[in-house]
Amino acid sequence: MKKQLNYLWKGSLIGVGLVAPGASGGIFATILGLYDTLINAAKEIFTHPFKIIKELWGLLIGILLGSIFSFYVILTIIKLFPIPMTMLMVGFIIGSAPKIYQATRSEKRSAWDFVLVILAIAITVALPFLPVNETVVELSIVSFIILFIVGFIMAATLVIPGLSGSMVLMALGFYFFLYETVGLALEKFITLDFPSFFNHLLLLIPVGLGLLIGLFVLSKLVARLLQIKRQRVYCFIFGLLISSPFSIIYTMIDEYGEQMQLNLIINIIVGVVALIVGIIIGYLLDRMETKYDKKVSS
Repeated sequence: MKKQLNYLWKGSLIGVGLVAPGASGGIFATILGLYDTLINAAKEIFTHPFKIIKELWGLLIGILLGSIFSFYVILTIIKLFPIPMTMLMVGFIIGSAPKIYQATRSEKRSAWDFVLVILAIAITVALPFLPVNETVVELSIVSFIILFIVGFIMAATLVIPGLSGSMVLMALGFYFFLYETVGLALEKFITLDFPSFFNHLLLLIPVGLGLLIGLFVLSKLVARLLQIKRQRVYCFIFGLLISSPFSIIYTMIDEYGEQMQLNLIINIIVGVVALIVGIIIGYLLDRMETKYDKKVSS
């Protein structure tokens, strides 16, 4: 029981890292000494599920509780201060971009590096215009596939330490969509409105499936790709990051355009200040992670 209680609080921190903007569940797991444990569990999640639950139930519950807590807090802040919070997140991305760029550098550049960057940019720019973001009630075949892919990509952010899942979700244009869906599902559950709760839960099922299957598949695949094609993996990630401010700001204008026009000058000033603060925080977080990585490797 003592071991599971220890897992509980550590899992809560990892859960916060999964959801909080700029943070990384993977790096939290690494710092807490649980990265290998989670990766090995992911490899066996379908072959020995009951064994995993028996050995790591405290960790799994902790991750769930930490994620839910973060969802509530962040969703509340976003609703109260949508414009500064959005620009703060854009700042996080800009601040973290130099670290990702460093991982793309190599003495031998190839056309594939640029192809992967352009492909990532094209995906990021196109996703906000897809119809899946327009509904939180109905689930179509197209939206199921897209949400499954989003969950699959989220799994990759867990496998790669230092890569923020929230940053990737923002880059793909699904950050606010998932936050609102989870928030509405929890709200309906608390108010005992179970029909509406299950309607919102349906949209989270493909994400969860993509996440589980992604962890199972990518725990080996991404590790192998990082060994043999590390630079190209990060070229694709870099493409997502540098184009993500477009999808984030587009989503912000689409959601809060009328609210922005009410106090346009004030909103611009607050947005610029939040952007600068986000850049500084994002840069400092990456510096801390870089120092930790050097400490571990030395």
